[in-house]
Amino acid sequence: MDYYISGKMIEQYLKLIPAKRLRGHYKVSAASRPTVMPSFQPELVITLLFGLNSISGKIISGATPIWYTIPQCICRLTEDGYWVKTKPVPAVLIVASYLLVTWTAKK
Repeated sequence: MDYYISGKMIEQYLKLIPAKRLRGHYKVSAASRPTVMPSFQPELVITLLFGLNSISGKIISGATPIWYTIPQCICRLTEDGYWVKTKPVPAVLIVASYLLVTWTAKK
């Protein structure tokens, strides 16, 4: 569960640069990656990059919640009232990628 809550599982699923490497990769002063994890809906990953004179951000979402791709997490209730395991949904990576904001200070 910690692997999911920490965001590492989401980064791996969406094939994102790990949060701890964002500053060095993009050569910015600071970076942040808050993640929205609603129940039974795809996770939203917000990446914010803070340069000396600019701020930019991006929102990325998967097509399905990560939990639907893990076999041991998928069950359904039968007509008889029993829980049975079902096949996982194939992982579809990025369904949407939105530019959140880009701002550059005037010199």
